[in-house]
Amino acid sequence: FDTLTKGANPNGSLLAANNGKLYGMTSIGGTHGFGVLFEYDTATAAFTDKHNFNDISSDGATPMGSLMQTNTGKLYGLTSSGGVNNIGTLFEYDPSNSIFTLKLSFDISINGANPNGSLVEAASGKLYGMTVSGGLPLGVGNIFEYDTTNGTAINKMNFNSDNGANPNGSLIQGVNGKLYGLTYAGGLNRDGVLFEFDPLTLVFSDKVDMNGALNGGIPVGALMLASNGKLYGTASVGGTGGIGVLFEFDTTTSTYTKLVDFNGSGNGFSPHCSLIQASNGKLYGMTTGGGTKNDGVLFEYDPITSAFAKRMDFDSLATGLSPQGALLEGKDGKLYGMTYQGGTSNNGVLFNYDLNASTFTKLLDFDGLVNGSNPQGALIQTITGKMYGLAAGGGSAGMGVVFEYAPATGIFTKKIDFTGPNGSTPYGSLLEGANGKLFGLASSAGSTGAGTLFEYDTSSAVLTVDHNFLGGPDGTAPQGSLVMGPNGKLFGTTVNGGGVTQEGELFEFNPATLGFWNKQTLTASASGNYPFGDLLFLCNPVQLTLQPSDTVKCQGASALFKVGATGGSTISYQWYDNGNAISGGTTNPYTLTGLSLADAGPVYCDVMNGCSSKNSNPGILTVNASPAIPTITQNITSLISSSVTGNQWYLNGVLIAGANGQNYVVSQNGNYTVVVTNASGCSSTSAPFNFMDTGIRSGGTFVSVSISPNPAHDFLNVIVFAETDITAKITIVDLLGNIVMERQESLSSSGTSLQIHTDRLSSGVYILCISGLREQPRIKFIKQ
Repeated sequence: FDTLTKGANPNGSLLAANNGKLYGMTSIGGTHGFGVLFEYDTATAAFTDKHNFNDISSDGATPMGSLMQTNTGKLYGLTSSGGVNNIGTLFEYDPSNSIFTLKLSFDISINGANPNGSLVEAASGKLYGMTVSGGLPLGVGNIFEYDTTNGTAINKMNFNSDNGANPNGSLIQGVNGKLYGLTYAGGLNRDGVLFEFDPLTLVFSDKVDMNGALNGGIPVGALMLASNGKLYGTASVGGTGGIGVLFEFDTTTSTYTKLVDFNGSGNGFSPHCSLIQASNGKLYGMTTGGGTKNDGVLFEYDPITSAFAKRMDFDSLATGLSPQGALLEGKDGKLYGMTYQGGTSNNGVLFNYDLNASTFTKLLDFDGLVNGSNPQGALIQTITGKMYGLAAGGGSAGMGVVFEYAPATGIFTKKIDFTGPNGSTPYGSLLEGANGKLFGLASSAGSTGAGTLFEYDTSSAVLTVDHNFLGGPDGTAPQGSLVMGPNGKLFGTTVNGGGVTQEGELFEFNPATLGFWNKQTLTASASGNYPFGDLLFLCNPVQLTLQPSDTVKCQGASALFKVGATGGSTISYQWYDNGNAISGGTTNPYTLTGLSLADAGPVYCDVMNGCSSKNSNPGILTVNASPAIPTITQNITSLISSSVTGNQWYLNGVLIAGANGQNYVVSQNGNYTVVVTNASGCSSTSAPFNFMDTGIRSGGTFVSVSISPNPAHDFLNVIVFAETDITAKITIVDLLGNIVMERQESLSSSGTSLQIHTDRLSSGVYILCISGLREQPRIKFIKQ
């Protein structure tokens, strides 16, 4: 097989037709990438491509089973997707004239969805088969009958989890005329059942309930690293009830501990979702079934107290059912998630759950054609606050979509339709790369039908295929999500391909160069096979030991915020104000200067160490308005403030005790300022007002002393008008009385201007003293 002309990845068996030739199908490849129906002549060794599946409404895509031949000589088969609803078809092929005919498009509720097996012809001449999903009421598969004489299909029996769920194979008829088969899940232990079905009486019998491992089995989700350094995950089967467990793994001691057994109606069953750790330190996850409505639950686990609690029951139409992906804690503290099915169109819902109020809100019903269907991954939230996700089906081509949701406005927007060349059926989640673009995987289609690795630019709304999986050593069918390593490269897995045994691979992708490498070929005996979950990079996780504090400041002031963090020597910081990254806000602690009223709001820090990150709690910044800057006017010997209240007068920078009225009667020449303080405690200072009246004397031998600027930086200007010419000593002392500068100066009655260098002084408050006069002035000033 060569992908393009002969197809690739045949999943079924060969059929020896009555013309002596062999017929079979590949699940991918061919002209359109969705599989090939072929003929092989053993006499001549000739291979002939008889039909290329096209994934359109009149065709099908991705056949997973085998062909069968009726007594009419015609061949019949199933595809797992494609058709009118993109959930599979039943077709007929006539070897005598090479005519392919679509006979049935599956429709979920009536005759099921996504058949993965083959048809069988019963003694009655009618054909029987099974679907993996669809059928009412739970959508976990059914048994259907197809009459080739009149082209009608009838749903004969719906699986309901208790009697089995999700059959992946085919039926076989026993010598007693009854049909026998297996389900992948469901039954007493939720590990599947071996069943019997009588097509004449429609009697179904659960013959054997499979029993999984006590400690769990078939883990579908990904591991998560908790703040205590331990790994947590879920297994979809096994445990005491056989329907799944929640477990812990300690990497330091290699110790596995089963923490919770899921029990069905009480706390759910068959968890397929990954866990998350919310900001309150507790773990949250979901199950695909169980609970009071058997539609799944949202649960909470406290790793400190080992307490498990069911937070809500899913309820098909109202809240959705069978959630497959992980939850996301939004910046608003609510949990956001999606269900695979349920809602008004049974295509899944987008929801949030408020942990504090214990309230569920359905935000959107996926409708299939317009906004997508059946999401199986998780949401991500970018720095803009908007969320992005993938739907595995629906959209204009029925192959899935990329969508955007804005929690602030509640607006949902479909951004991209998967159409085949750019990929099809994305099962995982998106990842925000270092370049701000979103990266993801499509499990099929692309140029070879084996899937794509793509990037989506949120600013331009453009999706670009970065890599087409080629099958074989390059891998086939990536069904998880990408993860970023500390080196900025992306890593992921494929379910198939990678080597001779086609059991999957682990790959590396460089977004900067578009380089792609197979890093590890998976095999059952050596490394496990068929990976469905996501990879996890283990590192010393960021731990926050100190959260930012709330602070109240005045307009124009500065506010300091600080976090305490551990997690290695490469910790970096990015501060956010009102959800916006602060340019240059990469130090800890960080000071916001020149505060404006717009700066008020939550201030938090994203703390990173190269392989993990954690957002701090917000410190609430309150910025109070400062009063208008006052002005001073003069009326003879009175100075008047423009503010009626909140005044405090200063002479030469020194507070005048009791001078807090709007008017102040001057008794001494000098530089006057007034500081106005409002009810919030915020102040504004007037410009200096130089009052000079030769009729005013202070009783000493000088007329006035003024200084500027105050606060001072490199120098201080001093102007002295003495009564007579005199030599005086100029001294600067600190608040402890230490003399830091001293010099002699000649003062003149006509005025003396002095410049005193202060550049060598430390920042603080000082006092300028002039001695040798009968009255010695002392003036405070600030050195910045």
